[in-house]
Amino acid sequence: MKLADQHWKVVQPLLTSLRGGFEAWGGLLLILLAAVGGRIYQGAPVIDPPGNSISENPVVISYAQVVDLIDEYHVKSILWEDLTEKAINRMLHTLDPHSGFYKRSDFTEMMNEQNSRYNGIGAGVVQRNGRLYIVEVIPGMPADRAGMRYWDQIVRVNDGSVLTLNETDLITRVRGERDEPVAITIERAATTRQQTFRIERNEVPYQSVRYSFLIRPGIGYINLSGGFNQETSNELRRAIVALQEQGMERLLLDLRRNPGGLLMQAIQVSEIFLAPGKEIVSIRGREEEFSRRSLVSENQRPERMPLALLIDKGTASASEIFAGALQDQGRARIFGEQSFGKGLIQTVYRLRSGTGLVLTTAKYFTPQGRSIQRSYKDVSLYDYELSSLERSSTTRPLSTPPLRRESVATGGISPDQVVRNEEVVISLRDACFQFARQAGAGLIPDLVEWEIRKSSADQRLPSQDYQVTGLVRRRFREFVQKHPEWQITSALLESRWEYVDRQIRAEMISAAQGIATAEQYLLKSDRQVLRAIDWLTRQRIVK
Repeated sequence: MKLADQHWKVVQPLLTSLRGGFEAWGGLLLILLAAVGGRIYQGAPVIDPPGNSISENPVVISYAQVVDLIDEYHVKSILWEDLTEKAINRMLHTLDPHSGFYKRSDFTEMMNEQNSRYNGIGAGVVQRNGRLYIVEVIPGMPADRAGMRYWDQIVRVNDGSVLTLNETDLITRVRGERDEPVAITIERAATTRQQTFRIERNEVPYQSVRYSFLIRPGIGYINLSGGFNQETSNELRRAIVALQEQGMERLLLDLRRNPGGLLMQAIQVSEIFLAPGKEIVSIRGREEEFSRRSLVSENQRPERMPLALLIDKGTASASEIFAGALQDQGRARIFGEQSFGKGLIQTVYRLRSGTGLVLTTAKYFTPQGRSIQRSYKDVSLYDYELSSLERSSTTRPLSTPPLRRESVATGGISPDQVVRNEEVVISLRDACFQFARQAGAGLIPDLVEWEIRKSSADQRLPSQDYQVTGLVRRRFREFVQKHPEWQITSALLESRWEYVDRQIRAEMISAAQGIATAEQYLLKSDRQVLRAIDWLTRQRIVK
């Protein structure tokens, strides 16, 4: 059997699914939205290809011939699984940026995250100065039980170096089947010695509500950056009740960096705040496959407290549905920056091999008929996903009644009041991280009292701990001078000392008391948060 014939066995079911899927499985069965990449999905069962007639297509015949020629004459040996995956995705991306093919492991991972769980070790990781570090260890999870700590540098996973990996690549290597072990080698700043942990993967909760607290007397803050999964509305309701018991009368809901999640969860979250009969979203597609469907709130007892939302470029898809619904209905005031602009729905096809196909089949619209999908015509996938968009710097009047809003040419949800936060200087951020890591290990001269021997889960903010004094600034300047590759000049330091002070202290608090406590500290100087709080304090409480 020729390689083209073997290769065709892999490709043919997908191609026939693309052609025959809607004929075989018309209609909506389940609408989903992946937390990774902000994509709305419509679930479907495994599709049985209707036949082999597609193989008679001249283009397909030519494809098979090309495969044989590549295999016989190309200068390199070919990994056909990788090549096929890339070819399929290039084909799909000519249609739109959100259709895609998922190999078995990626498809399983996507479905697990939608189910509010994944199989891993329960640790968060970031990349700083080209290296990967642990910055969160979830209490009671495998990483915590094994003894991993904040600031541990990951150097190997299963004897493979991670020096060329980013956060996403590392997560792919660490996650896997439940109860299967993964070997992770770390380097601790205090000793510089390497230590290997053999950790059995376990089910880890994927939380939508990352943390919540009273940010001011009577004003609650809820960070909803973890996407919209099966437990989002329940998590949010529990957080609201807990804050109301502490005296909350106004709410600030943070949707920044929320990539999306289950569409039906976006509906249920919207219902928490919208009166019955209020439209949340409408769905439109090809006339023969989708009739227009409008989804409305059915909650007879919605929350009536003053509500402010925070959005940014990372707010996408299901979180945009929620923000757009509350904005169009005049239920919330939105602060921040233009959202991502994702308004397409994909249907999920589970293929026989355990892989998956997502194919764009419809668009969604806000109650006032706005399509928030930004243009992807003549735009590369890289530019679509990663490039910064030009955003308007205008603000809207501080009023709450529904306003007739026109679609924005760049797509996305426009905040009612645009507020830009202080620009992050990557080199300074990474230098502050490394300096704090050294200080926490007791390695910075004259700052041995900053050594952290054990982290605490206490979320009460320290009053005087880790204050950045003139001595700390001098030691930081000396520290960065030892690393000319970071390109941190004296002029840059002088212009951004307040930023440096906050970053160093936040890193120390994160290591000592957790990310939630550090976030409470950082929010005190967050321009978007402060503007939203100012508006909330002037709103009348509805009894």
